[in-house]
Amino acid sequence: MTPNERTGGLTGTQLKLFAMAVMLIDHLGAFVIETNVLNAPAMALITDFVPSASWMRWYWVDFALRSIGRMAFPIFCFLLTEGFRHTHDKKKYLGRLCLFALISEIPYDLAIAHTPVYFPAQNVFFTLALGLAVMELLEHYKGRRFISFLIILIVFLTATVCRFDYYGFGLLFILAFQKFRDQRRGLVLLLAFISFCMGPSELFSLLALPLIFRYNGQRGRVLNKNLFYVFYPVHILMLYCLSAFVVPVLPL
Repeated sequence: MTPNERTGGLTGTQLKLFAMAVMLIDHLGAFVIETNVLNAPAMALITDFVPSASWMRWYWVDFALRSIGRMAFPIFCFLLTEGFRHTHDKKKYLGRLCLFALISEIPYDLAIAHTPVYFPAQNVFFTLALGLAVMELLEHYKGRRFISFLIILIVFLTATVCRFDYYGFGLLFILAFQKFRDQRRGLVLLLAFISFCMGPSELFSLLALPLIFRYNGQRGRVLNKNLFYVFYPVHILMLYCLSAFVVPVLPL
């Protein structure tokens, strides 16, 4: 344990591990419960379009899991901006994000739609990669407000039309952390507004901010730098297998 960890602050590694844990919780709801229970015709409704008691129980379980899971994305956005500030090779960083975006897409499509190719949704690595690229462009055109506005607008529309995870709002999350990292009140208000625009349930993402504000600026205990990159497609593929082959034969 490092001295900074002993003082109570959170390192980047601790934040990343927490985000991975709540992301797994979120995806358990999204890829298992929603696929096999909430969206299953046999479970969904009884007569007169009234939800069954069983469906409602699973709905609240899913609601709890997804609400907890909302904390993952803000942490990853924050860590992305920290990586942007400290990395010595932004091209390599961007290349790694793009590579795992491609690797993760088939597992993601299988989990979300039970098909290897599903164009209406793309995984979160595309969002993070686009965010990193935009931060680099804005840095290059720093001080040129009109060009910066056009870049943000074009990329926002691109992420939304291409249906990247969190759409263009995910990009705004990343830029909010980049622009207001030292202005907590402004950051909270801006993230609350962006979250509300995505949907009231996204306001649960604000629960991640107290943890982010405890970040002590240290990387922390060194783990394999590819741990998160590998964890993302692997855990999604495992949840797909659970959803497709195990849960359907269980009595729900």
